[in-house]
Amino acid sequence: MEQANCSVALAVTRELGIPDVVALEGMRKARPDPGAVREQHVSVGGRRVRVVDATAANDPESLALLLGGAEAPRMTTTAVRRAIRPASATPGG
Repeated sequence: MEQANCSVALAVTRELGIPDVVALEGMRKARPDPGAVREQHVSVGGRRVRVVDATAANDPESLALLLGGAEAPRMTTTAVRRAIRPASATPGG
């Protein structure tokens, strides 16, 4: 779990009187969100390439946070892996 999210979750569980050890164990056992960022490195044409699945990033600011704020000299982006909801694809939707 991302550090900021973990801190917020612990603040909530503390307010509810749940011991940290119990809350952290529950967080550790929870399945990751299907949209959670995943990173790996693959070899393409003899070069090491960073691949980031940032499906959950729906705006430039979120993507920048997920990528650690680092600027890459060259980036290739492939999107969209799922159908866009009609409401989000129309002005004012």
